[in-house]
Amino acid sequence: MFFNRIASKQMAKELIRSSRPSPCMVTLVYILITAGVVNLVEIVAPNPFNYATFLINQGYDPDTVFYFVYGQSSALVGVFLSIILSFYTLVVGFGYMKYSVRLLRGEAAGYGTLIEGFNLVVKLLLTQILITLFILLWTMLFIVPGIIAAYRYSQVFYCLIDDPSIGSLEAIRRSKEMMKGKKMDFFLLQITFIGYSLLIALVRGITGGILAIFLPGGAWWLVGILSFLASFPLQVWVIPYMSIVLADFHNHLIGWRPGGGYGQYQGPELQF
Repeated sequence: MFFNRIASKQMAKELIRSSRPSPCMVTLVYILITAGVVNLVEIVAPNPFNYATFLINQGYDPDTVFYFVYGQSSALVGVFLSIILSFYTLVVGFGYMKYSVRLLRGEAAGYGTLIEGFNLVVKLLLTQILITLFILLWTMLFIVPGIIAAYRYSQVFYCLIDDPSIGSLEAIRRSKEMMKGKKMDFFLLQITFIGYSLLIALVRGITGGILAIFLPGGAWWLVGILSFLASFPLQVWVIPYMSIVLADFHNHLIGWRPGGGYGQYQGPELQF
């Protein structure tokens, strides 16, 4: 069945305009408790990779930067915190995906949905580890199989939203089944968002580049925070817009239709 991208995007814009609480405000909270927290933590314990990248971009010798950044004991703390923060953002990101799905299906959705991923924290972490491992194994064969694998597993977390009782491997299997013959459709859908992503990256890049000229090297974390804030107005609209459309694509895959009543779940077409 054909996925109508134009109709989906129009529907997403209408939901952003009419839903309460506003998806933009929910997204604002989501950004603050994910990217905002990450930026604040990096002030105390810098991410070694980000710090090294900043110094190299300023013209310092890469070998010297590597020794200076990773030769300190604090680098271990930074690496550990980076891993913890990546798990944290994964769980909250799952909550935001769940918020988008609920909003789309006419179900109760609000700020509290953002933290519902913590009810499945162990399963989410295990699922992400398995996905990363499978993609890595396919990538070792060649880059293209790795990319295909990433698309194959793109619906895994949506499957856990649909049915939280299933295990990680079952969610992966369901995603593989529903993405058969749909990978190109998903790729083309993502391509339509590239302009928004490039605009946000451009705003952050220009802002960061200008600030890096005038601020001392020790204030690299301030460059990151200010460039992040510069793109804030764009993100609070673009993120819910993209998230709702991607959730609608998942609904399309499982055959969800709202007919018969407001927000009634009638899928999936697929049998597992």
